[in-house]
Formats: sequence, structure tokens, C-alpha cells
Amino acid sequence: MVLTALLPFLLRLSGARQSDLGLDGGDGLGDLNLVSQMFGEEILPLWHWKPGSKVADGDRVAEIRLG
Repeated sequence: MVLTALLPFLLRLSGARQSDLGLDGGDGLGDLNLVSQMFGEEILPLWHWKPGSKVADGDRVAEIRLG
């Protein structure tokens, strides 16, 4: 009985966590939130995800553009 009352809350929490990790298939806002939390907001203008990279066996790869 109590678990069914918690289910909507847990689903929202799970969705928010997926977004924070950039795993929600959204427009990248989750990606930027995670980057900002880990490295600070100053790096955001330099940070770019590199789509289609084969470097990390299918894992996402980012690059920081310095110039």
C-alpha cells in the first residue's frame, strides 16, 4: 500500500536523475547541468559533445575548445 503511494514520486525522481546525467534523450540541458556541476559554469562556453566519436567504444566523448 505504501509503495504504490511512493511510485509517482520515485518516477519523477528517476526522470530528474536521468536528465541530470544527460540520459533522457533531451536537447542536452541535462548534459550541461552535469558538466556545470562537475567542472563549474566557466567551462560551459568551451564544452562541446563530439557526436559519433569512435574513441571510447561507444561512450560519449566531449571536447574542450580552447582557441
